[in-house]
Amino acid sequence: MVKLKNIKNQREHAEEAQQESHRSQAEVSALLEGARAVLAYREFKDSARAIFDSCKALIGGTAGYIALLSKDGSNNVVLFLALRRANGQNICNSRRNGYGVRYTF
Repeated sequence: MVKLKNIKNQREHAEEAQQESHRSQAEVSALLEGARAVLAYREFKDSARAIFDSCKALIGGTAGYIALLSKDGSNNVVLFLALRRANGQNICNSRRNGYGVRYTF
């Protein structure tokens, strides 16, 4: 009986270790993908978007944004906003105009 419990515990620990290994491998892959994006794109916004998409896929996210601090430090400036419904459609659209970026929902 004790041996069966030990075997069961060993299996559980092995499964947990395997799951942790897969998580770590996915994180390392996302990190490498981000590094490749920095090297591949000349524009910051393109690199940022690629890194964002990689992180979003890693955690299973469906929405998010990247914002930068304005030069004077008083405001966040949204670089891009990604919101999607469960069916994959955008919840909002962004359009750049003379005054900045306008979001419509």
